[in-house]
Amino acid sequence: MMSGNAKGVLFGAVTVVILAIIGSFFVPQPWLPLLDNLHWTVSSGAAFLLAWMGYRQAYPEQREPRRWFLLGIGSYFVGQLCWDVQSVIGWNPFPAPADFFYLMLGPCCILGLLSALKLHLSHAKLTAAKLDMAVMTIAVIGLILLIYMGRQADSNALQLLVLVFYPAGLLSAACFALLLVPFLRLRLQLGWLLLLGGLALEGGIWMQWNLNVIDQVNIDGSLLNHVFSASDLLLGLGAMHWMATPSGNRTYIRICQGIQRAIPLMAMLIAISTIYFMMMDTATPIAKSIALASCLSIIALAMVRQSILLAESERLLTAEQLIEEGQLRYQHLAHHDILTGLPNRLLFQDRLSHALALSARNNNRVGMLFIDIDHFKNINDSLGHVIGDELLVAIVERLKLRIREQDTFARLGGDEFVLLIEQLQNASEAATIASNLLDALKTPFHLSGNCEVVISASIGISVCPEDTQDATQLIRNADSAMYRAKDTGRNRYQFYTEELTKRAQERLMTESRLRQAIRDKAFVLHYQPIYAKAENVVGPPHISSCECLIRWQQEDGSLIYPDHFIPCAEETGLIIPIGEWVLDHACAQLAEWDTRLPDNTLSMAVNISARHFCDVNFVTTVHEVLKHHGIAPGRLTIEITENAVMDRMDIAIPTLQTLVRTGVHIALDDFGTGQSSLAKLKTLPIHALKIDREFVKDIPDSTDDMQLAASIIRMAQGLHLQTVAEGVETQEQYDFLAQAGCDKFQGYLLSRPVTAEKIYTLLAASAELATA
Repeated sequence: MMSGNAKGVLFGAVTVVILAIIGSFFVPQPWLPLLDNLHWTVSSGAAFLLAWMGYRQAYPEQREPRRWFLLGIGSYFVGQLCWDVQSVIGWNPFPAPADFFYLMLGPCCILGLLSALKLHLSHAKLTAAKLDMAVMTIAVIGLILLIYMGRQADSNALQLLVLVFYPAGLLSAACFALLLVPFLRLRLQLGWLLLLGGLALEGGIWMQWNLNVIDQVNIDGSLLNHVFSASDLLLGLGAMHWMATPSGNRTYIRICQGIQRAIPLMAMLIAISTIYFMMMDTATPIAKSIALASCLSIIALAMVRQSILLAESERLLTAEQLIEEGQLRYQHLAHHDILTGLPNRLLFQDRLSHALALSARNNNRVGMLFIDIDHFKNINDSLGHVIGDELLVAIVERLKLRIREQDTFARLGGDEFVLLIEQLQNASEAATIASNLLDALKTPFHLSGNCEVVISASIGISVCPEDTQDATQLIRNADSAMYRAKDTGRNRYQFYTEELTKRAQERLMTESRLRQAIRDKAFVLHYQPIYAKAENVVGPPHISSCECLIRWQQEDGSLIYPDHFIPCAEETGLIIPIGEWVLDHACAQLAEWDTRLPDNTLSMAVNISARHFCDVNFVTTVHEVLKHHGIAPGRLTIEITENAVMDRMDIAIPTLQTLVRTGVHIALDDFGTGQSSLAKLKTLPIHALKIDREFVKDIPDSTDDMQLAASIIRMAQGLHLQTVAEGVETQEQYDFLAQAGCDKFQGYLLSRPVTAEKIYTLLAASAELATA
């Protein structure tokens, strides 16, 4: 999986390339080279960043190949920067400094692939692989020489060498990547395919580029130039995800061995093909010499390779397979528990160290669960160790079904197990997993001899970085918490700190009750009127809209306010169905008021959480609700906090634009407490700012708050936005804000949140007053 940073780099680069492709159809001809340089620089720079991220996150055995890939792609990026400088100053000799750095890509990738071979192959097979690589390289160079000499026979030796080396290095690296499959019996993973595709595509493009230059074909802004950027990104992604993972499938291994034995035959076919194509070129006499030299070299190398392998292959084939299987078994036994097959303490420590390093780098949490089977010694003593071992295996198989693939479940010894949870969202998530594990052990185990065993476990939980960032201490903390769980009654989990335990249990209970409340529709809406000031300022305000506020109604009729359950709903994703319910019921209530008061013009404001606002179905939901209840879009105001918008500008801006185009009004809630700037604010498609109550409550006692509130109002007027003051509780606050130019007011001075029927009464009274 790609990290958020990697996705951002890739998305940005792809965006620039796409914009460059589109722009190439519209910009004048003199601007095309600049456009090409732009997307080449961005794509090669993005490839370097992706390769660097892959190297930083690599396991030790992946670091050497990825280091070479990073060096090659980095050199290519430097070459592109040199090319940019050359283009700016109008200096473009051939060969030039940029060519040197460009040409480093192929050899560096070959050295990276060769380092992967050295880790896995014997000396004889490594020599054979190098000879196969030489065969492929000679064939590629021969064909390229023929093509170039047929186009530009008068090139000097240095220029010809550079022209040949461009595609030869890259295509040879692609061939080498292909040869790695049979030699290492590699699984065809995505990273390998991306690297192979990137090398082959880059080599082919450079060949065509050189031919176009030789033929003096204008290539500025062409599709060929855009494909350069695509191949750069493929190389970056390939270097980021590349792994050399051998397959354990016996059938696949036999196929790879067959391909290895067939490589000399393929070399001969390449030689024959080279002779045929080169001898057909009668216009270039030197082509025959090139054909003869290439084929003799290919045949000689193939014979040397075959003689080396024939001397060892038959004698060592069976022995090598046994040795490799033995090594795999040894590695597995060295890092896994013999009884359960789980990772042992050694492998677990390595995974833990890696997880903590990533945690420190990416600023995320890691959870540690220490699991101990309750009274397991009694089972061993009464039923024997054979039944005890059988029970441990059964426990492991059952718990595996409740554990995510990306987490590490290990046995430390005896009946002690640990679970490493990477990328933990919050402490409550660890509590959920622990609860699921305990639940999995409730069902009796049926063992040999009609033996039925009922067990439980005690689980201790420690969280990084809250508890510690040290690997050893993290395990000790979880162990201490496990003993506390035993002391408090067993068959339960306990956090290292009592406060975390209490909060996690409360959160799980709240989540469970919330799910039931959603099923039972146990929510009600109250409405707080929003008043608009009179035209002459000194007159009485009138109701222009109201904000709906959710309440959770208990069985005894009491109400729970949003502050006590909305944070839990946000964390668990339950905020989305709750938000949809609020939106639907608010519009339904507005439609009901319209039925009872035909001249009603009241609008409805609905708070939307950041998570719901970023949901892909949010805009569709709004449109469907408005259509279903027959509400004009202009009578619905979506209130969203400024932080929710600023944190996800990539999603927020398109969503806001879509809603505004359909007529829905947007208000920025709690304005002044977030991180928005004037530069960003003026680009937002919104209609109103809601001044946070923090800037209102101390008016008129605080001159600072009075100045801040007045500044916000003036700024909103300059941006042609309405202002709504929240938390207006005194006449002095109202008078000051009205004089400052505030448009609308909301607070206890005017009205507390009330029921729908009370709002109807207020509206009916206003209607009667208007007609009197």
